[in-house]
Amino acid sequence: CDTIFPGVSKVDCVCVFPSTEPRDAPSEVKASSISSKEIKVTWRQINPGPGRPRGYEVSYRKDSEQEESGKKKKTAGNETSMVLTGLEGNSVYVITVRGFNSIGQGPASTANTAKTKKDPPVQPPANLMWIQEGTNVSLNWEPVKSKDNESDVIGYKVRPPYNTLQPSQLILILSRSRCPGSIIILSRSRCPGSILILSRSRCPGSILILSRSRCPGSILILSRSRCPGSILILTWCPGSMSILTWCLAQYPSLPGVLAQYPS
Repeated sequence: CDTIFPGVSKVDCVCVFPSTEPRDAPSEVKASSISSKEIKVTWRQINPGPGRPRGYEVSYRKDSEQEESGKKKKTAGNETSMVLTGLEGNSVYVITVRGFNSIGQGPASTANTAKTKKDPPVQPPANLMWIQEGTNVSLNWEPVKSKDNESDVIGYKVRPPYNTLQPSQLILILSRSRCPGSIIILSRSRCPGSILILSRSRCPGSILILSRSRCPGSILILSRSRCPGSILILTWCPGSMSILTWCLAQYPSLPGVLAQYPS
């Protein structure tokens, strides 16, 4: 195309447009399950040339559905991978990839299938019990039995539920305290005025911050542990529990302070 600029009689410029839609389909398409809700799809770029793609479109549907009911997602550029989210667990998905540019779409790749993993068990462990033995607290529960459409249980994670604590405020439960030299880190819970302890416990000399728990139904339990001069504190708010111990060797007046906060 020719363009006239002030002071310049004539400037030649070349405008390049795609001459056609992509001619080839992406190759080496692979799909693998990441979780019960996600599948990762990868492919190899189409060779550059006439009809070079501007991006790629991934089409996917459950194998029991008609092709017209499938969903599509496009890449922002010439990426060669995509994670499909929001899928159903324990389901087979049919996946194809094709290139596209401003002219149109190219042919689809050979259909690839992947099966999402089974959903985790929905039922929680039953008959949760805790037993205190000196400085130790043991938790016991009945094992979860998975259903046919649920994944097998390979372990358990002990933590406060997310509906009572912000993710950034989860309690780090704690290393077992065997004075001296133990480390205790406890974060603040969402319960207003609940127990707050920030302590690097290297007895003696640890720092203790204690406030009254105003959370309805909270319980404060004090008992002597096996470690001379130490004490076991257990606080409970509905739906969350934290356990910690520290040395009182340098804080003879602390039991009197704690007595001001009866359970």
